[in-house]
Amino acid sequence: MSKDCPCEATKQSKHSPGKVSNSETLLYVLIEPHNYQQNDISARAFSRSELTDSQVSVGRKQYTPKEILQKEVIDVLLQKDPRRNAIGVLQADCGEVRNLKTDEPKNRCVFCVIDDGTLKNPGHAHLGFSEVTKHYPKNHKTAHRANLIRLFGAKRSLDDVYN
Repeated sequence: MSKDCPCEATKQSKHSPGKVSNSETLLYVLIEPHNYQQNDISARAFSRSELTDSQVSVGRKQYTPKEILQKEVIDVLLQKDPRRNAIGVLQADCGEVRNLKTDEPKNRCVFCVIDDGTLKNPGHAHLGFSEVTKHYPKNHKTAHRANLIRLFGAKRSLDDVYN
């Protein structure tokens, strides 16, 4: 949490258990063809525009039981389009996401993780570019997005994530 991400400094949602800590695990759901196509994540996953608007939805594993992730995230996304299939989940350590730094200006945070719990899903959070990164050129944002995707790693099954 830093000056680059002022929204991380205080709890944002009355339904949230509190600010997102660096020790938390973040979850990102993969739905085909929504954000996953041809055996890989698509351009829609971690989109630059959603990152710029701090609107990439993630779950805070310790506050999002498997049943809630299934019912309030996966099932909702599947209901929006009958062609959709649940593919799996990506996960990353929040501290590692926050430790991704800019080159110029040096050592500024690239990403912010903001609590945004809802009544039915208190562990919901948003991931987005920091204030400094929001003003970067498109190619820099694309490079930072690629680093984020590498950090989230390979897809896992929901059962694997929760066991």
